[in-house]
Amino acid sequence: AYDFVSMHPEGAILMLPDGSTRIDFENKKIFRQYATRNAHRWFTYVEDARGRESEDLSLYIITGTDKSSSFGVASFCNAQNQEFSLRFSIDGHTHMHSWSKHHYAESRSGPRLPPGDPTGSDRPVNQSIFLRGFKINKR
Repeated sequence: AYDFVSMHPEGAILMLPDGSTRIDFENKKIFRQYATRNAHRWFTYVEDARGRESEDLSLYIITGTDKSSSFGVASFCNAQNQEFSLRFSIDGHTHMHSWSKHHYAESRSGPRLPPGDPTGSDRPVNQSIFLRGFKINKR
């Protein structure tokens, strides 16, 4: 189990029980050039085919990601400036993980284990934790 303690009135915690994998597109210059040449087509598609309208419309081009097969995330606020604690537990046998309950905290963990996989050993690395990239704006 992992115990988190804070004296701050608000905060957030991210747990990656199985670690994570980082993938980055290496040649961003080629990607930017391609985006510059094709942005007008992408915006036309977004506006016409998808029905999105906005003067400040922008698209985010993903050039990297951090992914994991499992996660736990929690946030807390209004802890009344007193010591706040939260526990993240991992069952070594079932590989299930969970947060302790606290009325100042919201927490989630996942994904749920698929039927027939009691240890979670077959979980794909498909939980996107962080994204990197650049934004293009309609001009």
